[in-house]
Amino acid sequence: MVDVYFQVADPKTEYEYRFVLRPGNVKAPWKPVSTLIAETAAFPIYTEPYQQFKFQIYFCEAGKGANLRSMISKTKCSRGWRQNFTGYVSKRSTPDTLKLSVGYRDGFPWTSRVSDKTSVCAGYPRGTWYFWTPANLVQNTR
Repeated sequence: MVDVYFQVADPKTEYEYRFVLRPGNVKAPWKPVSTLIAETAAFPIYTEPYQQFKFQIYFCEAGKGANLRSMISKTKCSRGWRQNFTGYVSKRSTPDTLKLSVGYRDGFPWTSRVSDKTSVCAGYPRGTWYFWTPANLVQNTR
């Protein structure tokens, strides 16, 4: 399960998000998304290919502490980013999956956001793409 955390770097901007596979070591200023309303707080991934979940995604990080930036990518982490972990999801819908969208912030610090709504509506309009994950395991704060 990938847990989602957030922080407010500047009250005038959107939240910054962080994606964590093992949440035990997350320290302030990062807070669990479960404290927000209408957010995808956690979603499952497989650590190896399984049935239709064969599409590998990369969880990348740059910076440290409060300056940490997180991004989800369809390709290996680009220069300046380090790979935190990878996982496997589906590229197609089935009756038992939920579509999640990934969007990127339109400027620095280039972080990602995951939502079961469109990322454009969530304020992260750049490079929106989608994947599917087992629907019965997604945790929302609604």
